[in-house]
Amino acid sequence: MPERLAVSEHVDVLVVGAGPTGLFLANELVRRGLQVRIIDCAAEPSRLSRAIVVHARTLEVLAESDLADPLIARGLPLAGLCLRAGSELLMETRFDKLPSAFPFVLSVSQADTEAVLTERLQSAGVEVERATQLDHFRQHGTGVSAVVDGPAGRELLRAAWMVGCDGAHSAVRHGMNLAFEGQSYEEHLVLADVALELQSADVPRIQTWLAPDGICALFPLIGGRTRIIATAPAGLSEDPTLDDIQTLVDQRTNLRVTLSQMSWLSRFRIHCRQVSTYQDDRVLLAGDAAHIHSPVGGQGMNTGLQDAHNLAWKLVMVHGGAARLALLSTYTEERHRIGAEVLHDTDVATRILGLKHPVARALRDQAVSLLSSFTLLRERVTRQLAELDVSYDGGPLTFGDGSYGVGARIPDGPPHAAAQFTLLVPHPEHAPHTELLPGHLASGPWAPLFVGIYERYSDTVVLRAGGVGDRASLIRPDGYLAASFTSDEAQSFLIWLARWLR
Repeated sequence: MPERLAVSEHVDVLVVGAGPTGLFLANELVRRGLQVRIIDCAAEPSRLSRAIVVHARTLEVLAESDLADPLIARGLPLAGLCLRAGSELLMETRFDKLPSAFPFVLSVSQADTEAVLTERLQSAGVEVERATQLDHFRQHGTGVSAVVDGPAGRELLRAAWMVGCDGAHSAVRHGMNLAFEGQSYEEHLVLADVALELQSADVPRIQTWLAPDGICALFPLIGGRTRIIATAPAGLSEDPTLDDIQTLVDQRTNLRVTLSQMSWLSRFRIHCRQVSTYQDDRVLLAGDAAHIHSPVGGQGMNTGLQDAHNLAWKLVMVHGGAARLALLSTYTEERHRIGAEVLHDTDVATRILGLKHPVARALRDQAVSLLSSFTLLRERVTRQLAELDVSYDGGPLTFGDGSYGVGARIPDGPPHAAAQFTLLVPHPEHAPHTELLPGHLASGPWAPLFVGIYERYSDTVVLRAGGVGDRASLIRPDGYLAASFTSDEAQSFLIWLARWLR
């Protein structure tokens, strides 16, 4: 007899995986009006701290939906980073000069990040369906049918779209038959959360030591605790003890401290992998389901959250009929490139920091010390760590001269709606960011642009006074600059815009 399944009502999006990426994506979709179900195979949320670094750009993204402040309240802002070889200071950088409203790195348990995101989702009437495992799925032109096993038994879930945010062992990725291409490092890392209140002359900061036999990094946590992450030395037990971690700190750092109250210990191998595409028709991937890499720089969770930020508005506009399917294809094109850059950069950093040969280590230390003496270079590295330099320049969703910052984030841009573009047009009679209404551009060089926008895209493009000099600027719903052009280029811009919007 055929299998009998409970059949659910159709929803807009099924999110598989309730880690930070899945929870944030669900929140972004719900606040834009979509119906969402989110499932997770775990019976309850993890209480482990796991990913603890939240960078400035991620906080900017969270702030758009008023999620940054609740998260900051649960964490500890870190003001800088020190890199040492023994007692020698090779590099010191501060985050307080970052061009962001959040000039710091936030140290906060992933359990708290998930709690903040879950609470917001619950306030919108959406509950995470736990102990619910994806078994298999199929696509059928206008949607996805997924069979899941949950507490109430086997169920058929139907959705217009499905997004796999279910981590490195993603069931969605396996169902898409996508290879997780890449490599594994020979070395293992050991991670421990312990009671240790680092004493600093002024403010909490990240401290990293490069020792002959490996790395040891200390990240202050809230409440007088510290995250220790180190390369595992040869001969370290598969089940390290607090004494083993104490020995690592004693041997690799110039600190004289006593560790106690270890609340979490993990030994793991690093992998560097990425899928070839983030989309197969109506099934998409985000976060660790699409890419995993070395934890150097704390980029992993941040990259996943920004995957969700990039995907959400595109999915909403395409699903609602405001945009063409081509817009959704830019998710893979943009985020796959960013993911590949993160994999490359963290791989290079991991190999350089982990050098073992004495001559190679000496050359590395000299180079780091020399290069860090250049302020501009040090500030650039800090911006890259904070992910403020992420840009979609040269990608498909750009129009105009790249010298005007097309593809980059707009840190002080106008207020932008959750699923609308903002078009800034030079208009000296109105204050910057004033919304332009019919009649404001009825004549003059920008009149054809005004007519074209209001005739076809009045629901998806908001016109405001602004721009740069004599150039108009199109800002995406996620705050990145999509286009910069003069009035002479307005007709070409409208043709380009018609590729994406209906």
